[in-house]
Amino acid sequence: MNRNIKYIITFCVLLTFFGIFSTSAQDEPELIVRIDAVFVSQILKTLPIDRDDLIDSYLEKIVVTKGYVERVIKKNIYKQQYCIELIDSLNNSGMNFKFHLYTENSEFSTLLDKGDLFEFKGQLVMYTPASLKKDIYVLDIILEDGALVVE
Repeated sequence: MNRNIKYIITFCVLLTFFGIFSTSAQDEPELIVRIDAVFVSQILKTLPIDRDDLIDSYLEKIVVTKGYVERVIKKNIYKQQYCIELIDSLNNSGMNFKFHLYTENSEFSTLLDKGDLFEFKGQLVMYTPASLKKDIYVLDIILEDGALVVE
């Protein structure tokens, strides 16, 4: 009888051990969102009335993408002094994004010129649909890292 109990306990311990370590990265929520052709395709497959819910699920997550600089202005929002305004570089058919990147770094106002391609990573804090068709969105992002792309 003791031998059967030992087998049962060993079996339960092994099941628990394998259960803990068998979770994959796919089971964890995605922390980085790449705004690319796949992302746009996913949005376009979603009904316009449901697009806000989809984008809402990305709030507070890190987004990575690039866009063309429109301008850099002094704008005190989200406890940041500067706003870099970009338009997306995806050349999408049917979907457009405008990015407002907020930063404390004043160097961006002298480094970036209109039309420069800027790649960045930051936290999505707010979004605004800019048309009733839900095909244009303005994304407010707290900039974490960014670099000028030399073409």
